[in-house]
Amino acid sequence: MNFEMKMADYAEQHLPFTTQMHDPSDPVPLLSADEVATYDTDLVRICSSTLPIQPHALLPTPHDIFTPTFPITMADPPAYLVTTNDEVVVDASKFVQREVRVDYQICIRYCDGHPFIDTAGEGQRSWVDSARCASESF
Repeated sequence: MNFEMKMADYAEQHLPFTTQMHDPSDPVPLLSADEVATYDTDLVRICSSTLPIQPHALLPTPHDIFTPTFPITMADPPAYLVTTNDEVVVDASKFVQREVRVDYQICIRYCDGHPFIDTAGEGQRSWVDSARCASESF
């Protein structure tokens, strides 16, 4: 009976072993296919993320995006590259799901030449020309 209890305890704390891997060269879509279709030709900006990310596009050849604002297109939907720590054969009780939270804004009108208040409470002249994100009260 003692052996059975020990095995049950071991299984509860250690099994199943879990592995989570991510290829840092594999782009992660920023938007769903429905969102890409809805916002096609609008502009997007990444405001913040829980891990460092690099905006990325796939067409015509895979390339990084170095501008703060970039267009959403169905032919080349926005994505990002991220590096996470791999989890390889980790006890169930110690496994932590790796995830990245990305906050972004999509501008659908009044993007160019219209002043706004950014998240730091400072005035900006134009969303297109600024690298800052608009505050929620914008």
